[in-house]
Amino acid sequence: MPPEIPVFHVRLGRRGQQGDLHPCRDVKRVKRASEGFHTWTVAEIEQYLAYHGSGTMARMALYLMLFLGPRLSDAIKLGRGNL
Repeated sequence: MPPEIPVFHVRLGRRGQQGDLHPCRDVKRVKRASEGFHTWTVAEIEQYLAYHGSGTMARMALYLMLFLGPRLSDAIKLGRGNL
């Protein structure tokens, strides 16, 4: 199995009464070493703005992300209607 596919080992079985079976209780957490998302430097933002001209969709998307500061999960929900 490829290493990028997480593998979970679940021990299923009845524990006492019928409503006591919880399949996620024994799922072992996959630990990954991560430093999180890369934060853009001012130089990288200036390079992006120099490449994408004024009034482009890419520049407006960057402004939306910089000035509203949404989480990544919220930024995905923002669509064309917000640009």
